[in-house]
Amino acid sequence: METKKQGNRIIWLAGLAAIGVCLFWGAVLLGDGGPRASFPEVEPNDAKATANVIYPLMNGDTITGTSTSSTGTGLDYFRVKTGPLLLGVYKHHW
Repeated sequence: METKKQGNRIIWLAGLAAIGVCLFWGAVLLGDGGPRASFPEVEPNDAKATANVIYPLMNGDTITGTSTSSTGTGLDYFRVKTGPLLLGVYKHHW
């Protein structure tokens, strides 16, 4: 009887360890712990035809640049496409 209890305990611990490994790798592969990208502005991007292409923009990435113009209307255009994410509803902040 004691051997059967020990065998069940080993199976239970192995299953618990497997769940822990799955949770760890799920967090690593799907989580937000990866490095962040910074997309710098590149001139000329003052018209829609010359817009900077930003792809893939992931959670935590940034777009950087300086908008200056002698006329005060220094327009900068970006063509932004977010990267693939898990199915869900996301709110992107600007």
